Amino acid sequence: MAHHENYTLCECGGVSLYDIEDALFSAAEIRDIDDAFRIVQEKTHCANLCGKCRTAILELIAELMYNEI
Repeated sequence: MAHHENYTLCECGGVSLYDIEDALFSAAEIRDIDDAFRIVQEKTHCANLCGKCRTAILELIAELMYNEI
């Protein structure tokens, strides 16, 4: 995986790119993007308040799962 800078995706919960990566890579099994989002949300509590970050987090998950940033 390429090195990239950490940044915050969920301002309300203070959830960063690295937090999302950790949640994904520690998951035992991921079936699809919706499942990955559920796992990330359970582990980081992102997108639970205002929800503004939901799209950005889903896009990041898709990129991590299919393109490896």
